[in-house]
Amino acid sequence: MHVGSPNEIYLNPPDVNGAGGLEMHGGSRDRGRALAREPAPVGMRPEHLHLREPGGFIVIVRCVETLGSDLFVHAEVDGTPTPVVLRLTPLEALGTTLNATILFDVDPNDMSLFGADGARLARTRTAHEVA
Repeated sequence: MHVGSPNEIYLNPPDVNGAGGLEMHGGSRDRGRALAREPAPVGMRPEHLHLREPGGFIVIVRCVETLGSDLFVHAEVDGTPTPVVLRLTPLEALGTTLNATILFDVDPNDMSLFGADGARLARTRTAHEVA
């Protein structure tokens, strides 16, 4: 059971059940891995993922949901069973077609790391946040 307002749980999920988003287990693309001794599941929200050239993550587009002002691009990350979902505007998604390879990135501050038990790991504050 989660205790807190829906906004609080959405922004600071206490465990993987409240996180939604992508879970990646290790691999060279797992930037959060350096924060833990073992590869850790990583949760990322669709609105925090941004197309980049060059990007930190390479994915293959498997589905594009057009919902007016938003598009949800479902993509496959090599080696993971869980698809990643990017929330884009129609302008950002121009040229995004099925089976296309796209590059995206995410600010590490927008990632949620979880331990083997599913509980969220405490995040170390960055120098920018402390200043």
